[in-house]
Amino acid sequence: MKTIKVLKWITGSIEFMTIVPVYGSFLIFIPYSFTVMAAVHLLVLLLAKKSGLPIAGNLVGIAASLMIFYTPWDWFFHLIAAILITREASLMKRSSSD
Repeated sequence: MKTIKVLKWITGSIEFMTIVPVYGSFLIFIPYSFTVMAAVHLLVLLLAKKSGLPIAGNLVGIAASLMIFYTPWDWFFHLIAAILITREASLMKRSSSD
C-alpha cells in the first residue's frame, strides 16, 4: 500500500505540473509523453484496484492523457485528476506493509 501511495503522489504531482501552461505546453513536444502518462495511470489504477483502493483519480488521469489535443477540456481533466489523485493519496492510511 505504501508503494501505491507514493505512486499516487507522484502521478498527482505530475498532473498538477501539467496544468501550468509553460510546463504543460512543453510536454506536447516530448514524443509519447501522453502515452507514457496514460500507461503510468493504468499501472497505478490496476495496483490500486487489486488492493481495494480508490481508482477514480487515475481513471480521470487516463482520460486527461488521451484528450491531449482538446486543450480546454484537457486542462480541466488534468486539474480534476490532480485533485482526485492527491486527495486519494492523502486519505490513505499509513501502513508499514505494501
